[in-house]
Amino acid sequence: MTVPSLSAMLASRLTGAFAAAAPGQPPADPQLRRSAHADFQADGVLALGRALGRNPRDLAATVTAELRADPVLAATTVAGPGFVNLTLTDRALLEQAATRLTGDRLGVPRPET
Repeated sequence: MTVPSLSAMLASRLTGAFAAAAPGQPPADPQLRRSAHADFQADGVLALGRALGRNPRDLAATVTAELRADPVLAATTVAGPGFVNLTLTDRALLEQAATRLTGDRLGVPRPET
């Protein structure tokens, strides 16, 4: 059993939030990375704002509003000129660990070769 990583799960949700914040635009890359201020940070909003001619900070606020009801996120905040900080719930972390513990390879896929 392969378990999707937390970053892959968040990237998928962020892609949906970006699409909702900028309807009709091509899919945007959320550029998700670890953060010193939250569990993860998405900084793809800057490029999307530039492409749309919109203020990236305002666009980031729209993205965070789209994510507020997400059950795996404890908090979503706008930082700097348009970064989105994401803090996971304890439940999301515990479920990820529990799912990995039930697998014979702790959720890590077997190598192809």
